[in-house]
Amino acid sequence: MTTRGRPPGQPKTGGKQVGSLNRQARQELTEKLAGDLLWAYEQLGNREWLLAFARENPIEFLRLGLSRLFPAPAKEDPDVQLNQQINVGNLSDFEAARKIAFALAKGLHSQKAEPAIEAERVLTPQEACRPEPRWQPPDDMPTGPSLSSEELAALVKAQEAKEWQQVTLETYGGSSAEQGRKRKLL
Repeated sequence: MTTRGRPPGQPKTGGKQVGSLNRQARQELTEKLAGDLLWAYEQLGNREWLLAFARENPIEFLRLGLSRLFPAPAKEDPDVQLNQQINVGNLSDFEAARKIAFALAKGLHSQKAEPAIEAERVLTPQEACRPEPRWQPPDDMPTGPSLSSEELAALVKAQEAKEWQQVTLETYGGSSAEQGRKRKLL
């Protein structure tokens, strides 16, 4: 039967190292160091000293001072592969030509280059044999005068009453519970 924990006399394998600072001690040290830095800054002359330092060492001022104001630049991830590798042994001639044409077109587009020739769309024989039908207005378009909103509401109400009174198997709309609303008898 095995016992829990490490055997007596064996070195510790995990956890916090002996003598390391815990979070509270580290925070106290950081606060004390920040206070000391502020005291030294006040003794040097505050803004005047900072301005003199910026004039004498502009590169260092930008590197040290302004780097605290701006976020750190994004680091490139070494695991990300930006180049797409294509196994050309498995590509047909058409697929290889398509990939090359895509890469060339993408390069021209990124350079904002004008196309050397204007592309014309050529109809295939199948498209030429099947012309698109011309649009025709529907035959049942209303030709009379339009109805006002009150007249239209009255017609809708009358139609609903007609459907309610003449219930057949084709016009049955379900009970009020099935419809999710209550119908009023007219």
